[in-house]
Amino acid sequence: MLTLKLKQAECALADGRLDEAYEVLTHDSVRQHRKGQDLAGRLARALVERGHQHLSSDRIQQALADCNKADKIAGNQSQIAQLRTAACDRLNQQHFAHQQREQKLAQAQRYLKAGQLSAAQQVMSAVEQGHANILSEEAQVLRVEIESALNGMHTALADQDLERALDSWASLSGRIPPTHTKVTDLLKQIKVAASSQIRTLLNQGRIDRAQGLLLRLEAVNMTSSETEEFNDVLGFCVEAAQAVEQHQPDRVARTLAKLKLILPEATWIDTMAQQARQADEALQQLSSGPLGLIKMNNQIDKPIVTVAHKVQNSLAPPVSIEPPQTTPTLDEPLVLQVNGVGSFLILPQNPVTIGPISGNTRPHLGLLTDPHLPAITLQREDEDYIVQGSGPIRVNQNQTTKRLLADGDRIALSDRCRMKFNQPNAASTTATLSISGARLARPDINYCILMDRDLLIGDQTSHHIRVPQLDQPVALLQQNGQLICRAAAPVMSKGHALSSSQGLPLDTPLTVGELSLVLTRYST
Repeated sequence: MLTLKLKQAECALADGRLDEAYEVLTHDSVRQHRKGQDLAGRLARALVERGHQHLSSDRIQQALADCNKADKIAGNQSQIAQLRTAACDRLNQQHFAHQQREQKLAQAQRYLKAGQLSAAQQVMSAVEQGHANILSEEAQVLRVEIESALNGMHTALADQDLERALDSWASLSGRIPPTHTKVTDLLKQIKVAASSQIRTLLNQGRIDRAQGLLLRLEAVNMTSSETEEFNDVLGFCVEAAQAVEQHQPDRVARTLAKLKLILPEATWIDTMAQQARQADEALQQLSSGPLGLIKMNNQIDKPIVTVAHKVQNSLAPPVSIEPPQTTPTLDEPLVLQVNGVGSFLILPQNPVTIGPISGNTRPHLGLLTDPHLPAITLQREDEDYIVQGSGPIRVNQNQTTKRLLADGDRIALSDRCRMKFNQPNAASTTATLSISGARLARPDINYCILMDRDLLIGDQTSHHIRVPQLDQPVALLQQNGQLICRAAAPVMSKGHALSSSQGLPLDTPLTVGELSLVLTRYST
């Protein structure tokens, strides 16, 4: 039997069947025989030779396998150690080359995402063609998309279609830097055209359309120093509108005088200023008449009663009764009007549905847009928000029907109906949603607030509503189904301070230090 195995190993070795010879020579009885030891030495040399052939063809793993077999049957000889060292060196070189290739591919991918196509292609030229094919195809597709969007911007500007130009730029958002040579001049033209159109709308008195265009510019990061001035104009317009609601014509006239300095060509300001002065004069005439005498004699707060009523109630002290104030429950959308800043839609529901106002189902937040667009649901789960569409939607240019949202994500129901999701404060689960393209039923609303437990108003970027002139932050909290206010200054309503646990009333001017606000129901 031993002789047969020795003969079998010798024949296999002579025919070059090294693996078969190795299997036979691994038996202890064969290796202990003198002839078996001789065959093992010859096999080890043959395995080393074959290992070098594998190594020269970059078959490193096969070379190491032959090295291990030779070491097992012949021991750690010098030629075997040399083969192992050479194979390990080649393996390290291969690993290093792989790392460099992966780094270059990652760098090319970053350049692609930034829209720097030439830099991406330069990096990919140093990578093997097989690994760069996919990125090259992506670069080509991206180049076509960018060229198409840039051509669309050119055409839209030539047609004076600013909305279409902004849509084209929005499709490039995040994929090409604003400093790109082909983009700089276009963006400058769009900003100039937008500023001119906003100024024209403001001069015409179309404050709602000017505000919508400003929100579009902010949504695609196209603001400039001039558009910031228009934000001040809108702030003055809101302040004047609130003064009208609060029957303060003198304050209306003062605010319009500031507006006239910024918009000297707006004739509607002169008309409204004249009406405000006339209303102020009429109020002054009323206060200087007989009714004014009643006020001067401090009789305004005393009820007018008949003699019979006086006799009937002679034993009861007079009581001044204030009309009851309606306090909303947090099961409906509310509008928070902040003086000098704007109006904000508060959505306390969870989940919140958003979609076309004329769609099949009535959403919590209805948009004036194409009724065939999908609706979305924003679900708050612990500290996370999940968006789910009734049909395909885009989140950061990626098509999906359901996705976990992160701060700064952009949601698109279509190319002309987009919104930006933000969580300004990491310690708060309340989020904000700014909408562009589509319009709300109330054009005066700046953006929406998905309110959980709290809503922060202050001068920091971490606050949900920013009021630059506010020294101390103001917090609105949900408590017992009502909205209460916590601040360093007392909350004043009609000259009386509200308690810290008292719900904020509806349709009532409130002041908290320098902050003035009104809470109303959202009606479409």
